[in-house]
Amino acid sequence: MKSTRSKPDRPERGRGRRTAALRRLFAAYHPGIKRYFADHVGSIDDAEDLAQEVFLRFYERTDLPEDPEAYAHTIARNLLSKYRENRAKRARAALLQLIGRPCKARITGPSPPRVPMELVDELETIIKSEQIRLPPRSLEAIRLTYVEQLPAREVAGRLGCSTEALYKRLQRARKLLRDSLRRRQRQS
Repeated sequence: MKSTRSKPDRPERGRGRRTAALRRLFAAYHPGIKRYFADHVGSIDDAEDLAQEVFLRFYERTDLPEDPEAYAHTIARNLLSKYRENRAKRARAALLQLIGRPCKARITGPSPPRVPMELVDELETIIKSEQIRLPPRSLEAIRLTYVEQLPAREVAGRLGCSTEALYKRLQRARKLLRDSLRRRQRQS
């Protein structure tokens, strides 16, 4: 009587050599690629993920490139570019969501809202860009509220206006910022 069990898949001879070659490439280039990403992204976890992605690209190829080091560095540069682009898009989307919230609900509490540092950096970039023109008082209100994250009463006191006037000023400035962010999202 014949056995109904199937035979286990055996690796092809060439496949074992390819796997050994991939392991050697990983051992040779992974530390440098990971260090490259760690220097540029600021997060060890993200650096490790990106470095793994480089070697996944090697694995997905049917053949190994003639110059694996150059290939690995090219992939790393491209992945870093894509990572930064995606991070900037996420930051702009989160900033758009933050700016889109009603002003009083966010800043009347006992402490100002905590804004992630990458959003503060993105906000400063947008405010400084040529694409947006804010009146100086509105610019100062945005800077004190979102960048320095001061309470509404303190911001109003520094600007010499009432909190209601501050809310109106912020509302107009947020509309200009939202429009600018939406334009930037459409362009990218």
